[in-house]
Amino acid sequence: MLTLKSINLGVFMSMAESADGPVAILMSSIASVDAKHIALLADHTRSNASVQAFDTPATPAWAYNFALEYVRPGTCSVELPLPILPKLTIDQKTSGHVRSGANVSVQWDAAARSAVARSGNPVFVAWVNEVAEPVFTALTLFDETSGSTSVPLGLSGTAFAVLTAQPGLTNIADLTDATLAGPVVVSSEP
Repeated sequence: MLTLKSINLGVFMSMAESADGPVAILMSSIASVDAKHIALLADHTRSNASVQAFDTPATPAWAYNFALEYVRPGTCSVELPLPILPKLTIDQKTSGHVRSGANVSVQWDAAARSAVARSGNPVFVAWVNEVAEPVFTALTLFDETSGSTSVPLGLSGTAFAVLTAQPGLTNIADLTDATLAGPVVVSSEP
């Protein structure tokens, strides 16, 4: 639940960027309630909710793909006009805790393998944390669907990791368009 609330808050942050007037006020109000829910949930689970200075924004496409893990296929009569991205895992999980500076294993599915092959470029893990630009870490490939990389130093709180062949992108909208697989939602302490 804490992870879903964090993603929800991140989507409101991204959407507020293009809103103005009453819509921006409404979104800020909803975001502040989500932040209170996160603090209550974090206190209940004895997590340290105060380690990160800023919340991490998320795009609707990333939130939708993460939420698909909790939906039974065919149960919703409306299909959202958002892309369904290939699956990505870190240490065989789609969400979990990582340690800043640690090595992790990264796996992606057959759909991502095809996208990686079509790109013809080396692949990277892009890490989105707080309101900073994405950080890209190189992958040491094991085979066509797995590799290892290091968690960036200084990663704290909720972060998102995606597979991409376009390092150097500076905003999450462009990174979402260049996502080959993911996102993975991680929490970390610096």
